[in-house]
Amino acid sequence: MAAERLSMRKLRELLRQRLELKLSVREIARSLGIGVGTVNRYLYRAQAAKLRSWPLPPELDDDAALTALLFADEGKVVAWSSRAGNVEKGRVAVELELKNPGTKPWTLAGAMLRGAKGEELTPLPDATPVSILPGFSK
Repeated sequence: MAAERLSMRKLRELLRQRLELKLSVREIARSLGIGVGTVNRYLYRAQAAKLRSWPLPPELDDDAALTALLFADEGKVVAWSSRAGNVEKGRVAVELELKNPGTKPWTLAGAMLRGAKGEELTPLPDATPVSILPGFSK
């Protein structure tokens, strides 16, 4: 199950401490009472979004805009697979957006991926298992 997101207040404070105060990851984690891994995950998102200075640009004053920028990739699952029976041909990346409008949790267990020509794609053993609760997207 995915970890709950930080509040926007904590997220903005995390960004301020890193971008303006230049605090270390450990200092930020201690200050906010969160784990070092959590700080690193948010800083990775900020770096990917090219947020490099504080204060943030005025267009990111809106919480929804900052959320959209930092979590644009959320709801997508990248699965690595090899063509069935032919590992020598290498891997293909499959990007899926999954939604569960039902009332019961849903998983990828037993699901089958098919290529553009209908060929079966076999998930590699290191593929990340996915579980989607009712009403949520992954």
